[in-house]
Amino acid sequence: MGLAPKVISENGGNVVTIDYDNGDPDMDINACFLKVTVETRNHEHIEKIKHDLEAKGFKIVQERV
Repeated sequence: MGLAPKVISENGGNVVTIDYDNGDPDMDINACFLKVTVETRNHEHIEKIKHDLEAKGFKIVQERV
């Protein structure tokens, strides 16, 4: 299991899907975008998961369209 799903599951979130994208030519060579669909209890639960992901070095961004 990767670090992101581990942090999410340790916080009681249920990872439904993960999509991986490293095809952006402007992105650092060691970076990628993860689009993660997670089942959560409420907004506070989402904020806790986001906080813990950021504490592990993840940068949370809005979905790219």
